[in-house]
Amino acid sequence: MPDVLPFRDEELVLGRLLGDTSAGKGTMYEIWTTNPENSAAIDGIRRNQHEFAAHHKSVCANLHMGYNDWLQTLSCGSVKEYIGRGVVVLRAVVVNATKKSSDVVGYISGDAKAAHLHLNHFVVLPQHRGRGVGRLLFDAFLTHYGNTRDIKLEVYLGNDAAYDAYAAWGFRPVKATKRLTHMKLTKGTRDPSVADWPCELACDEVNALLRDVQLLVHRSSILHCAVRSLTKQLEHLRSEMDDVISDRFVGRWTIEDCRGPWGTAHIGPLNVGWFEPHNKELSVRELRIHGAGTERRPFRLNGLEATVLERSDTAVKWALRVGGQTTWTLEDRNGLVPDKECQMELAGLHNPHFLNAIHHQMEGLCAARSGLKVILRKDVSPTTLSVLKPRTDALSAVLDLVEKQLDVMHASQQQRKRKADLMS
Repeated sequence: MPDVLPFRDEELVLGRLLGDTSAGKGTMYEIWTTNPENSAAIDGIRRNQHEFAAHHKSVCANLHMGYNDWLQTLSCGSVKEYIGRGVVVLRAVVVNATKKSSDVVGYISGDAKAAHLHLNHFVVLPQHRGRGVGRLLFDAFLTHYGNTRDIKLEVYLGNDAAYDAYAAWGFRPVKATKRLTHMKLTKGTRDPSVADWPCELACDEVNALLRDVQLLVHRSSILHCAVRSLTKQLEHLRSEMDDVISDRFVGRWTIEDCRGPWGTAHIGPLNVGWFEPHNKELSVRELRIHGAGTERRPFRLNGLEATVLERSDTAVKWALRVGGQTTWTLEDRNGLVPDKECQMELAGLHNPHFLNAIHHQMEGLCAARSGLKVILRKDVSPTTLSVLKPRTDALSAVLDLVEKQLDVMHASQQQRKRKADLMS
């Protein structure tokens, strides 16, 4: 999925149009919370950390430390692990609508101590400095944490730009060593120079809309998995003529292993669908079941990932290729009724099972398109639209790709049906 699409459990904290804002010009900068599983965001933050270390090496030359020394001293790296320990990382992004990507141009990080907040890292890439991005990041930090506790930080000797910025925002030095100045912003202090920004986003409105977009992103990811599964299933059935065309596994299944519940399998026509793990850190993945249900050609999962050991109408036990077993328990047929199974034959390449499976995915596509139209009909402000549109455009492009795959499959099956009709 394009990384411009909203990632689960992330929220927009603040957003401002900065730079030359006359006549609506300028650049929209967005500040987002960071999910440790968002690999694109983590990679962007790591790139900023290299700039963070390089900046300190440049301006703190009197400390005689190399680049790698600064990386270690500043605790750069292991971003995902630090977030897992409770460190909050707010990243500044600029959306590239053409590439359907979001570029991380700075970030601020901190964590809550027993009696105060600690500001850890604060960096803006050089090409985005002087526009107010640093102020935006700090305001986002205050918005996220509130202003009811003291905020403490350290500035290294020689980093005068950082010291001056913090002093302008109300921080005062409380202690100094040969290498560091310790600074504190007393709770309740507000920089008197801060005024309301005319081009600031209404984040509550934007987040409500983006949550709807995120739900559609999840549905579209599921649809994308299911269509990939269907494509592979059709290719498999064309190459394995003694397999059974079957819908016997349609429905929603709970999956358990020796440790307990593992996830849910959603299987549609032609025994294709997707797997949704209970662990939200893992991604949705494709599923397809194939085989003849015989001793020589047992039912298998995704090629050779698993093989059926035992099965009934409501339970299936699988032997995993990597070792161990899982048990599937049927929860609901989801309104689907398994069709009568038939043997795969060359003349059956236009079998109604195939078209039924394609139409089932097309129904899912139509539902996703309808959901997107509901979002696009919302009456929103121009600034909200500037954030929303790149996401809805990217989602629409994903749905276009899925539709193209389904159209190709459908046209292929119709062509096979016409050839079979002419030969009969």
